[in-house]
Amino acid sequence: MKRTFLVPVFLLFLQVTYADPQIISHFIFAQYEQASILNKNKKIVEAKLNYNTVTEEMVFIAPDGQYKALYPIEQVDTIYIKGRKFIPMSGVFYEVLPTEIPAYINYKCRISTKGQSIGYGTSNTASEENYIS
Repeated sequence: MKRTFLVPVFLLFLQVTYADPQIISHFIFAQYEQASILNKNKKIVEAKLNYNTVTEEMVFIAPDGQYKALYPIEQVDTIYIKGRKFIPMSGVFYEVLPTEIPAYINYKCRISTKGQSIGYGTSNTASEENYIS
């Protein structure tokens, strides 16, 4: 009886402690990808781009190595990244889906802190003050 009880508990312990941590990014692509930017004046510019879903900006790597947001987006007609098409609308970029009926995706992300556990499986993200008396 003891052996049958210890084996399932041991296997459960292995599953819980061996779980791989998941890395979550707020960018659409895993890395900056080569892209073609078609401007409204029909000029095409090549750059490495990625879309930041927190700030809702298309970010590029400048020649000096700094990361900068593409601005002004009103001059951009279309951006092509890895076979995907993005267009500017209302100050942000939408991905155009290749469907018969026009469909668009607006990517958004909100980052929040984990918060402090306050018991019963709940947490509080309000600021905490420490008082010494």
